Amino acid sequence: MRHLPHPVQPMDERRPDWAALGHTIDYHLRLSLGGDLGAAVDHGIRLIGSLVPL
Repeated sequence: MRHLPHPVQPMDERRPDWAALGHTIDYHLRLSLGGDLGAAVDHGIRLIGSLVPL
């Protein structure tokens, strides 16, 4: 392996937002298992639904 070049880390590489990924997995599991998503999600759905023209 000494003949391989040393790996270079790109300057603009960002790490994943682990908290957002965890929330996504949490909500996916809750939806899959039929669980309650919580009051904040219910409120957001009502808010967005109220903005949709009929």
